[in-house]
Amino acid sequence: EESYISWLKEVCLTEESAEAILSVTTIEQKMLEGMFRDGQELAPTPEELDSFVEENDILAAKHILLATMDTSTGEALSQEEIDQKKATAEELAAQLQEITDPEELATKFDELMKEYSEDPGSESKPDGYVFTSGDMVEPFEDGTRALEIGQVSGVVESDVGYHIILRLNPVDLEELRTQWAQNELGTMENQWVE
Repeated sequence: EESYISWLKEVCLTEESAEAILSVTTIEQKMLEGMFRDGQELAPTPEELDSFVEENDILAAKHILLATMDTSTGEALSQEEIDQKKATAEELAAQLQEITDPEELATKFDELMKEYSEDPGSESKPDGYVFTSGDMVEPFEDGTRALEIGQVSGVVESDVGYHIILRLNPVDLEELRTQWAQNELGTMENQWVE
């Protein structure tokens, strides 16, 4: 309780105002959940999601990253280590590009990503990244744009390492539904305020 009162003072809130803010936050979260879950009254149609993707230039991809720097310190690896990472990346890309069945490709990609990828963000984004222009390093974005949905890249080099990219359909990812819902709710809130 002392910590809570101390926190209220730090953020210049009374108990009543904190309760009001938390109530509004809870209501907003419940509304968002109702908007992006399938079967809910406000859930998006496939056409609305397609339109949202196109209007906002949204991309989605997974990648296998073989880092050319220490991911915890940011220091470059030795040239020998970098050469080894490139050779491994080329070998993995070749394996994946031989697969023609989309389901088999997706399964194999996930297996190799789990085994080889050194992207610290992939734990929190196991289904892939949903992004728009400028969110990712330029070679990664350009590499994604060069692919058709479901297609895998060759080795794409960036400042952080060697990427093998699998382009995804953003409409298939829960994160896109969340973004759509936040956008729709923001529009509704603005209308209510007006």
